[in-house]
Amino acid sequence: MANRFPLVVDTSDSNKIKEIPSGDNLQLSANNIIGVVDITGSGTLTIDSIVATNITKGGTPLATVATSGSYSDLTNKPTNISLFTNDANYVVTGSNISVLNNDANYLTTVDFADLTGKPTTLGGYGITDAATSAQGLTADSALQPGGNISSLNNDSGYITLAQVQSGDLTVDVNNSGDLIGSVFGQDSSILVDAVLSSVNLSGTIRGHVLPRPGTGELFDIGSAEDKFKDIHLSGQVIGKVDGDLTGSVFADDSTLLVDGVNGVIPGYVKIADLKTALQDGAGDYAAFKAWVIANL
Repeated sequence: MANRFPLVVDTSDSNKIKEIPSGDNLQLSANNIIGVVDITGSGTLTIDSIVATNITKGGTPLATVATSGSYSDLTNKPTNISLFTNDANYVVTGSNISVLNNDANYLTTVDFADLTGKPTTLGGYGITDAATSAQGLTADSALQPGGNISSLNNDSGYITLAQVQSGDLTVDVNNSGDLIGSVFGQDSSILVDAVLSSVNLSGTIRGHVLPRPGTGELFDIGSAEDKFKDIHLSGQVIGKVDGDLTGSVFADDSTLLVDGVNGVIPGYVKIADLKTALQDGAGDYAAFKAWVIANL
């Protein structure tokens, strides 16, 4: 097969028909080239699109991925990492990091004393609720948690359990406020009843009941509105009584001496009756004598 050159009309040379000169362009505007088997060139192919069944570059056909752009069309792709043979001994999931060779000298265990630039106060460490120096001295001398109190030296004289149980405890009360509560004797007798707000004198008096000595002050027992009921005495009533005494009087042998109910002294004539008898007798001695005898 020979190589031939196309004939063209040379408009610059009286329209002579010639083979196309070397260096000229073949103008095919608005025309197609069809039925061509091969196209060989040495320059650049400038065209809007190429429709071809196979395209090669340097004699090697372009891979499918060149036109599909799909990763799956690539050949010689990297193997999935889970299938690698870890011949370089990389750290993998579950490996203990202690097996690494610390050839870069990273910090592993460092003593606190070896650290530099440490804060000098608790506040420097972010601690804001620490006790002051004064509070620390107080806490140091106080009872510590878990300490056995029996091991303490009671140099302050605190009350002990033994003192309470043995009854040897004596308490001097010198308070400026109020004491609230009941008071009991050693025999469990109630002396002050806090519930009833009363002082119990029933069965608790074991001595003389005296007013404040050396003052000469006199005090009443009861009042005209608030009276005591009965007074049982075994002894003498010494002193002056101002006012009226009402009621009956009996001797030690229970003999009625003064009849407070009927207002008479047994064995004696009432003064009022005697006065009446004298008036009624009108000086009649015999009649008065007979009346006295009848009423004695």
